[in-house]
Amino acid sequence: MQQNTGIKVGALCLELVSNRQIYIENYRKLIQYTDREIIVDAKDCRVNILGNSLFINYYSKYEMAVAGCISEVLFR
Repeated sequence: MQQNTGIKVGALCLELVSNRQIYIENYRKLIQYTDREIIVDAKDCRVNILGNSLFINYYSKYEMAVAGCISEVLFR
């Protein structure tokens, strides 16, 4: 029996590790990057990551790891 989870192939995926790191998969592009705000464009929304001392620890065409002191993650 196959269960429908409602998750689309290629959908944005976020994994937050405490308030110190966030992993982002399946994003389209980086819109803005400062040490206080990182904005990422995804297929269905934009993700604003707010905090202090933010930096991109790793990125590729489909994945990104952001580190720092994360205070908010907003979907617009």
